[in-house]
Amino acid sequence: MPQFKTAEELYAVVNRMIAALQASEALKAKIAQAEASVGFNVTDLKAEFSLKFSKGQVSGGPGGTKDCSIGISLTSAALDSIFSGKQDPESAYTYGSLSLRGSEYDAEGMLRFMRDITAAYKAATA
Repeated sequence: MPQFKTAEELYAVVNRMIAALQASEALKAKIAQAEASVGFNVTDLKAEFSLKFSKGQVSGGPGGTKDCSIGISLTSAALDSIFSGKQDPESAYTYGSLSLRGSEYDAEGMLRFMRDITAAYKAATA
């Protein structure tokens, strides 16, 4: 399990994860009609990053969370647990491991990208 000590360590993984997502042809097909964005506020590191899925393209990186339709606040340990596939995002929300800003319905729609995010995160942390 990655032990992010600084925001910069997290950002390095996030950038590699986004590169892996951008390279995934399967994801590009899945998001061909998508218009979704999520911002993550990693509270213990005072870090934030965004993931944006728009018409077959993935973008994001450090910052940019204010422009996202969904906002998620969580610790780096919770982020690692969810992104590595050890914890389901819905159960993390139910048990208070993360807080949500925005529509729960829109957040549920983002779950269809979790398998891709998990695969990219695992590649970025390997």
